[in-house]
Amino acid sequence: MKKIINTLLLLIIILLSGCNDSDTKNSNIRKNAVAGQFYPKDAKDLKEQINSYFKEIEKPETLPFGHLMGLIVPHAGYTYSGKVAAHAYKLLENKKIDTVILLGGSHRTFLETPSVYPKGAYQTPLGNLPINESVVKKIKEWYPSITFVPKAHEWEHSLEVQLPFLQTALKNDFTIVPVLFGKIDSKILGAMAKALYNIIQTEKNILIVVSSDLSHYPDQKNAVKVDNETINLITNFKTLELINRESDIEKMKIPNLVTCQCGLSAVAVLLETAKLFKDTSITLLDYKNSGDMTWIKERVVGYASMAITSKKNHSPEGEEKDSFSLTEDEKKFLLKIARETLESHVKNKKIPDFKIKNDKLKQDAGAFVTLNIDHNLRGCIGYIVPIKPLYQAVIDNAINASSKDHRFPQVTEKELKNIKIEISVLTPPTPVNSYKDIVIGKHGIILKKGFHQSVFLPQVAPEQKWDLETTLSHLSSKAGLSPDEWKSGTSFEVFTAIVFSE
Repeated sequence: MKKIINTLLLLIIILLSGCNDSDTKNSNIRKNAVAGQFYPKDAKDLKEQINSYFKEIEKPETLPFGHLMGLIVPHAGYTYSGKVAAHAYKLLENKKIDTVILLGGSHRTFLETPSVYPKGAYQTPLGNLPINESVVKKIKEWYPSITFVPKAHEWEHSLEVQLPFLQTALKNDFTIVPVLFGKIDSKILGAMAKALYNIIQTEKNILIVVSSDLSHYPDQKNAVKVDNETINLITNFKTLELINRESDIEKMKIPNLVTCQCGLSAVAVLLETAKLFKDTSITLLDYKNSGDMTWIKERVVGYASMAITSKKNHSPEGEEKDSFSLTEDEKKFLLKIARETLESHVKNKKIPDFKIKNDKLKQDAGAFVTLNIDHNLRGCIGYIVPIKPLYQAVIDNAINASSKDHRFPQVTEKELKNIKIEISVLTPPTPVNSYKDIVIGKHGIILKKGFHQSVFLPQVAPEQKWDLETTLSHLSSKAGLSPDEWKSGTSFEVFTAIVFSE
């Protein structure tokens, strides 16, 4: 009898131990919080609703580049924003994605630093999605300040509503890395962008999904206006302008507008990440607002889906060794474009129609146009990142340098014969760990501190005979800071340039 009792006690201990292990594992499962509210709770109904949206989209959009780097999608209830989101997720058909990094804003908990869910899984009616603990660990290595705030994730809907779409669109098993943002500043932006940049280059088949709605609560007419402005800033990689506009929202004087973009921090991180890569583009896939789905037009919320694509796959399997160069004939042709554009715009405000047959000149590239008279600067404006085809960047900035450089009056027709044109074609900017990594004469420099930013082309410092510290002092002043403020709390990016002139 004693042996039987001991055996039973041992079995009970084993069973209790097993239950405790299970409870420990289950404690890492983030349970679905908005199933039955934002989307159907029943798995069959949920799949049917998502597939019905996909069926309405005849075929995926044709995108500028072949590699899908990321998506921007709305996060309202499916009845309101599901069809808009489906335009983005439709692009995942026949794609193999191993890890989805989800970026969103925290609605209920203010976060000083981003919060990443560290391990376990996120639950949905379609099954649990495991956390990629290896990628989480790498993010922590590259950005040690990142935290985990459990209550921020517990009831947050912005990431959760994306998961059933991913589970329906992707046919392979995949893992996720959920990250929530609150406060946004230059340090967070720079650190997170660099961490994601490194992950994309070291991990296979990574996709970044950013959850963000647009304007909240203006009337439908004003929502369309505000949202079009937001979309234009996003597709042109205008991170700083997006942030500044949100902080000055009261100056817009639009009734009931409380935010231009819900999820701004996450969008800003994606934009800064995309800027670190060569040949990236953002395409608007669909836009609507809640007024399009209901009879309420006085207070609406805007929704958009967008795709971020790059020319090549930057993951280990997709590495390519390529460099950009220009022949002498190509340089002469770009100078011809700049000259004819400048003269036509100054004389009659018209832009010549150029027939571009050279595919290289159609590639997106950052470019500056500099105007000089007797070796003195007369205007200089450009695109730091590759947001337009090279020939178009030259056209735009020949006009901008002559008419929009606030340091100078507009170029006059009398000055044209004395102006010499210089063009700088840029490589995409990349961050450096320290200002000491900057090489004078080789690198163009971008200084960032808070919402202050300025740039010097590679040729500026040698022309002025400045050493590195003198260059950074002038760059700091150009950004609206004191000459010594570059010494602390500042981040730097560098680029190189092909420079040629008339």
